[in-house]
Amino acid sequence: MRISQLLNPPGLYRSLRVAQEREAVALERLATGKRINRGKDDPSGMVAAEYLKVDLATLTSKLKGMERTSAFLGSKDGALSAVGDLLLELKGIVVSAGNADVLSDAEREGLQVEAESILAGLDHVSRTAIFNDQNLLRGYDSAGLGLGGGVLDLFSGDLESAEDAVEAALERVNGERGRIGGRLKGLDAERNAMAVAYENVAGALSLIEDTDIA
Repeated sequence: MRISQLLNPPGLYRSLRVAQEREAVALERLATGKRINRGKDDPSGMVAAEYLKVDLATLTSKLKGMERTSAFLGSKDGALSAVGDLLLELKGIVVSAGNADVLSDAEREGLQVEAESILAGLDHVSRTAIFNDQNLLRGYDSAGLGLGGGVLDLFSGDLESAEDAVEAALERVNGERGRIGGRLKGLDAERNAMAVAYENVAGALSLIEDTDIA
């Protein structure tokens, strides 16, 4: 055996190179926390991981969309609640005006002023209830609720018709709030199911891609 063969046994450099490559891969995995950092680490695993990443991105987008929708509907429900409170107050005023026999002209005038103030409040709320530049209460101003055009003339108008108009407005507001509540409940269920799906996909991705420190 030649001296060069004694000093450099066959395969020594190859073994050393393999050991260095393995050390480099191990250090990279520790640094990144990922078992797959490039295609050659696990070709089939990388393909599966990329599909799972697409699924995660899709789920993330859907969850964000649901959050925005929930925020919008929650804001609209709050605005409608304010409208409902004003309408209840207005109904009380109209009912009080119905006791015409025991009210003085000054008292009826005061009730008319209160009613008009509430109508102005409704119009203000409908104009200023904004979410991301979108009006939350389009069609819920005094005219849209059927309370314009002199229907609330508490002096010489038809008080029964006025009360019916306020009641119809209340029913419309409460009906819309009920629909919003149902939609929010459904969104909560969808969001919870999607969150579970997200966790499952994220877990599957971690099993494929992440480094097993143990």
